Formats: sequence, structure tokens, C-alpha cells
Amino acid sequence: LSDRFGRQQRTTFVRNYPKTANTGSLRQQEDSTGTGFFVASDLIATNWHVVKEARRISVIGGSTELKADLLLKDAQNDLALLRIDPSKLHGVASTVEDAPCFSIGNSDEVKSGDAVFAIGYPLSGLLATSPSIGQGLVSNVLGIDNDPRVFQISIPIQAGNSGSPLLNQSGRVIGVVTSTLNNKKMLRTTGVFPQNVNFAVKSSYLKSMISMTSSSPCTESNQVKQPATARDMQDAYASNVVLIKVSR
Repeated sequence: LSDRFGRQQRTTFVRNYPKTANTGSLRQQEDSTGTGFFVASDLIATNWHVVKEARRISVIGGSTELKADLLLKDAQNDLALLRIDPSKLHGVASTVEDAPCFSIGNSDEVKSGDAVFAIGYPLSGLLATSPSIGQGLVSNVLGIDNDPRVFQISIPIQAGNSGSPLLNQSGRVIGVVTSTLNNKKMLRTTGVFPQNVNFAVKSSYLKSMISMTSSSPCTESNQVKQPATARDMQDAYASNVVLIKVSR
């Protein structure tokens, strides 16, 4: 494959598109899901490929479902910001109304070997309806072909994890989970089946997007005890994360 500059790519990686087909009474409707997280009281971050070409976007926290609108997109870095109407939060389930939001960390300070966590909704409709926690390491601060925009991470990623926040041990977002190697193509072309070779867009790009909005950024997230465990992160931050459902 070639990238947009015509350069040949030695390795192919794929986006996680967790698609579930639905057939309506009048037409076929395709639904997909992903993960998003609050970066302001009315602002949710996710991947662009999760909401691309959406007719309707909904965010779900607990039993509450709210309509969201695409506010900004960064297609090159696979990021999107969604806005919800704060007035519609009043009186809804506390899992959404009282959801705290994440502060954005400095991805330039991240080093290979740093412990990281991701919270998201893998395989929605098959696994639990509550968010799941994953733990791993920053395997490298560069991606495919030394791509400086992404981290390579060892956290296991499933369809539906797209848009999950990548957290450091202080609970700050230092990346957004976005993609994984195409294992089948790697096996066919190299004879090797990659294990946990996944990628997250660095938070510096997300921070730039947030600065272009009128929303107030989050205050410092509640600090978890150090050294943080996966259970600490789940207890402290799971309510910051929402399921995104898209109809196309």
C-alpha cells in the first residue's frame, strides 16, 4: 500500500471498526460502536474513523443515551471531538451527568517502558456493558516507519477500543488508542503473527484540537495512589469514559 505521499508502506495496519449490521423495516442500517471520553463537561474525544460518515452519533453512559454532534475532526491524526448539549444532562443518570473529565498530559514526557492503561468498550454487544480496563507498556515512542505521531503500546486491543483514552500512572491522557497491526496480512507476508502491536495517537494533537474550542478544559484529574494498579485506574476513571454508537 502507498500513503498519501505515494510512499510504499512496508507494513499494513488497520483501524478497529467494530461493525454490527442491523436491518430496519425500510432500509438496511449499519451500526458501529467505539469508545469516547470526556475532555470537558460538554466535549468528548474519540477517533475520527469511529464517527466518519455518521448519520447519527450517540454517547452512552450507564443506561443514559444522548445525541452528540461532530464538532471538530483531524482526519490525518484520526481524532474527533464531539459536543453534547449540557442542558440535556440535567436529571439524567448520574453516570453521565456527574461524569468527571480527563486532564491532558504531556505526551512529550512519555518514555519507552512507561506503564500505561486504557479504558474502553471492546466487542460491545458481546462482552460486558461496563467499560473494561487494559494495562501494558509504551513499547516505543514511535510508530510504523518511525511515525512520531503515535506510540506503540502493548495493551491488548479489540474492536470497540478505538477512541479509548491512554492513561499514564497519574490518570492523565497521554494518547488515544487508534489502531493495531493487521495480523492476517502480516502472517501472509512475513510468516509472523504479531502480538499486541498496537498504536495510540499522542495527546499533543488532541490538546491542540481542544484549544480550538470554546469549552473549558478539565481541571486536574483526581490523583490515584502511586504506584497505581489497574483496579485503581478503573475505580477512579471508568465514569469518564462513554460508549459511542454510530448509525450510518
